[in-house]
Amino acid sequence: MTQNEIKKIEEKICKDGSLSEERKTELLNLLTTMMPEMTKLYKSHAEYAESMIRFNNNEVSAWKKNK
Repeated sequence: MTQNEIKKIEEKICKDGSLSEERKTELLNLLTTMMPEMTKLYKSHAEYAESMIRFNNNEVSAWKKNK
């Protein structure tokens, strides 16, 4: 995963007006925790990593809709 992609995800979280500050902090912490593993995965299995990124984006979208 590129630094640009990580930055985009961070920006989306920070700019999302529907999330509480507590939830934003939680998501940013999770992103920080996930990033080393996702980076390793991306280097060795780019297609699978991209699939996981899409899945995570879909999960966040679904969570927001059900909120």
